[in-house]
Amino acid sequence: MLETLTLITGVIVVVITAIGLTRTRDPLFPLTILAPMLLYVYVYSPLTRMTSGALTTVFPDTDGLMTVHVLNLLGVLAFCIGCIWHRRPSRVDNRYNVLGRELPAQTRHRMEVLAITLGLISCSVFAFLVHYTGGWFHVFSQPKPYLRAPSGYFGEMPMLSYPAIFMLAFAYQGRRLRARHWVTLSLVMIPQIIMATLGGRRGPMFLVACSYFAAWCIIHQRRPQVRTVVVGLAIVGCLMLLLQGNRGDLFRPWQGDIDTTYIEQLWSPPVVNAGDEYVVACATVVTSSKFMHHYWGLRYFATFFIRPIPRFLWPTKYEDIGLDWMRTDPGKSGIPSSQWLDSVGFVPAGGSSGGFVADLFLEFSWGSIIICFLLGLVFSTAWRRWITRGELWTLLYFEFMILSVYLVVQSLGAWLYRVIMVTVLTTAFWRWNVRKGRATVLRVPPSRPRPLEMPALSRDAN
Repeated sequence: MLETLTLITGVIVVVITAIGLTRTRDPLFPLTILAPMLLYVYVYSPLTRMTSGALTTVFPDTDGLMTVHVLNLLGVLAFCIGCIWHRRPSRVDNRYNVLGRELPAQTRHRMEVLAITLGLISCSVFAFLVHYTGGWFHVFSQPKPYLRAPSGYFGEMPMLSYPAIFMLAFAYQGRRLRARHWVTLSLVMIPQIIMATLGGRRGPMFLVACSYFAAWCIIHQRRPQVRTVVVGLAIVGCLMLLLQGNRGDLFRPWQGDIDTTYIEQLWSPPVVNAGDEYVVACATVVTSSKFMHHYWGLRYFATFFIRPIPRFLWPTKYEDIGLDWMRTDPGKSGIPSSQWLDSVGFVPAGGSSGGFVADLFLEFSWGSIIICFLLGLVFSTAWRRWITRGELWTLLYFEFMILSVYLVVQSLGAWLYRVIMVTVLTTAFWRWNVRKGRATVLRVPPSRPRPLEMPALSRDAN
């Protein structure tokens, strides 16, 4: 029965994606990017663990997972419906109308300088974090490199590479790219490229590939074909699977042989442990449902409103709202170890995540189905505004979609936290730069036409 529910979930994703392509006639509408990730997390990953028998090593009684798969089916269904909620407006297409001809050259130059500044900040902070963690060799000799930071916000500063590359794309829109343009586009993304290659991280690899693809679309003002998008996603997916199988050795061949047969072994028995994403999702839903352990928005409130307050101003901020575990043991979702052991018999690995559906269930119980629909509606609304308004919404939509990997694979908080940081900075820089340039154009007084001079009358006429 679990396999049947999982297959139905996959059919739902494929069918609604096809309906969305028919309704929108746009190869870049939300589900084109989200569907492959949804299929991997909620179809491929569960099926490989159930059919191989590896799941029984962690959950001897798999009948107790029925709730998990019903939740996944309903959550994914609601999310996909939300993603195709809006239709494409007829006779309106401002997707690549980013700057327009009314902007002077100095505005484009100012945007390029601003993008380079953001890229330099990203690279400088990344270099500091590598040194702070223990140096280049210490960081990238690990199977899964991780950078420590003095604070959470400082550790996210390398994310400035993404608004930087989009601002460069806007500045170069409609122009022929020369060697210095390609070098600049590469330099601002150095932190993410290093983490994707030397670090062997699948998330940065997906983000880098999608960022350059979106930048190409903006610069050339060209809509890609569906075939191009599908082939590109397939190539990125194969590369991410190679990274998963080699754990960073793909770009570090001096440390061992490259396992190029990993793609052929997709259906081989996986290694299931307490840190597996599917196992963590099942354990979270089962334990939360058994003990009625839900936060009803308090955890998100603490993440987005209490967490930004510096600790020296409010040392006991988490204790005062009853979420002291966010300071002492943030990797276990606040569920005591005794409840984990009583419900599933093990404690999930610290820092592991199981996807946005399980995360929302921990927060809102079965009300998470409604939140899943609203999340899909957010993507659909951003897509519609990208088409009808263009300009700033071009950048915001691409940032929403590129960072969506954190939503599907990790949680709503992991996605929304980064989206808020990146989009707020992007909007502020856009309003300061582009609107300032347009105001300058509007303030230039039009040239007055010279008055017409009457021709002088000849004396013969008198």
